[in-house]
Amino acid sequence: MNSIRVKILLWFFLLIIFQFITLTIINTTYYNKRTQVDKMVTNIHLLHNDLLKVINLNSAFFRNEINNADYFKSAQSNYINHHKDLVEKIQQNLAQIKLQYEQNGLNVINEIDTLIIELSSFDSLFINISQLLIQRGYKDYGFEGEMRKYAHALERLPKIDNEYVLSLRRHEKDYLLRNEEEYVNKLNDLAIQIRNQFRFASK
Repeated sequence: MNSIRVKILLWFFLLIIFQFITLTIINTTYYNKRTQVDKMVTNIHLLHNDLLKVINLNSAFFRNEINNADYFKSAQSNYINHHKDLVEKIQQNLAQIKLQYEQNGLNVINEIDTLIIELSSFDSLFINISQLLIQRGYKDYGFEGEMRKYAHALERLPKIDNEYVLSLRRHEKDYLLRNEEEYVNKLNDLAIQIRNQFRFASK
């Protein structure tokens, strides 16, 4: 009897230990999963905030730098530098989120890869636009600066009617303000007239 009682107590004790171990594993797994999910949610919130920062930063760039002569003179902008830093941070965050999702077996990897590609395209587009702005120029810089220099040279030519020059400048400004092709055509047509007048006056 004592032997059976000892065995029963032993099995009962082992069953309690097994249940304790099982509960410990379940609690640990739940805690780990919850910790991982909390970490992913935190990273997603950080990602969202950083994306908003990039959008606001780019808006500020176009609002402030397109009429900033210092930007066109130096071809440097704090907005662009901050943009590059933020995009690099977002890319690192996306890579970390992707790894976390892979480790937890969550099937959203394609969506994250798509977001990474879109972010890269967005970054390239912004950088290209900022470089094109430098080429276009402002006041005395870039193509706009060259056009202004040639316009001043035309104004000093006695054989050119000053009304033509003023009209050229007007078409130029209208195009820069409205970005409509009709002003390019008007400027080109008027330039042909001025060229013909100059040739005729030179004879």
